[in-house]
Amino acid sequence: MYDLTIGDFIRIVVKSLLLTMIIAPLFIGLFYLIHINVDFAYYISDITNIPRDLALSVMSAGFANNIIILSTVFEVGLIIWLFNKISHTGIYKNIKYFIISI
Repeated sequence: MYDLTIGDFIRIVVKSLLLTMIIAPLFIGLFYLIHINVDFAYYISDITNIPRDLALSVMSAGFANNIIILSTVFEVGLIIWLFNKISHTGIYKNIKYFIISI
């Protein structure tokens, strides 16, 4: 059987807290980004007097929903590209090895 010492338990707790402090803001930021995109799409449809549910084809999600989908996909793709560029830096590698070595 495996025995957990106090040091192992503290290491697990610290690593979990560090990863939570990194991942939780990413999810909060994603939900905030979607909220901003919804407000932006509603603003555009209200200013241009285009109904929010205007479907140009049978398979269309609606005017405002299309704006929300397109802007969210574009912004998430931009963020992924940025993280990909950041992941090749020395600071990212140092933080990664620090968390792994805990």
